Amino acid sequence: PVAPRNERQQPDTAHAPDLIRLRDNRDPDWIGPPLLFLSGEVHGIVFASNRAFSAGLVLTLGFQAVMGALLLTFTVTLQQGLGFTPTVAALIHVPFAAGAGFSIAVLGRKLVPKLGRLVVGIGLGVLLAGLPLIALTLQGVASGSGVWLLIAPLLVLGTGMGLVAGTLSPLTLAET
Repeated sequence: PVAPRNERQQPDTAHAPDLIRLRDNRDPDWIGPPLLFLSGEVHGIVFASNRAFSAGLVLTLGFQAVMGALLLTFTVTLQQGLGFTPTVAALIHVPFAAGAGFSIAVLGRKLVPKLGRLVVGIGLGVLLAGLPLIALTLQGVASGSGVWLLIAPLLVLGTGMGLVAGTLSPLTLAET
């Protein structure tokens, strides 16, 4: 057992798991790690207590990793493959950001209360529809067509990304 601490004492780190379990129930003002992941501990390994939250967390992390890789690859293609300057490559991403912002701020707020988890699937479908459009348009840009052709596919891609990313986090946290 760990003795309750007052404002001036520091917690005993050797008994941190016991302290977390005890302090969570005794002192609502104490700021400590949430018990979201603490359902059991075996040999120092903490297991998640909520499967829906854990699945949502893994999905969110995986989605963010894939989107980061996609955007990095797209930027490198614009700069090294097509010869655009970093400023022009950054400006080409504006329609993507506009689509993501619009879908998070407007579409997500209207669709999530009506459709719930289905919004993630819709967003993923829109995102996957935008990928071949980007690939085909990049071929056209490489052959000399205007960069303005990338506006619509990037807007579609950004809208899909915003629907997924803007919906996954609230749905994951709603499962806690």
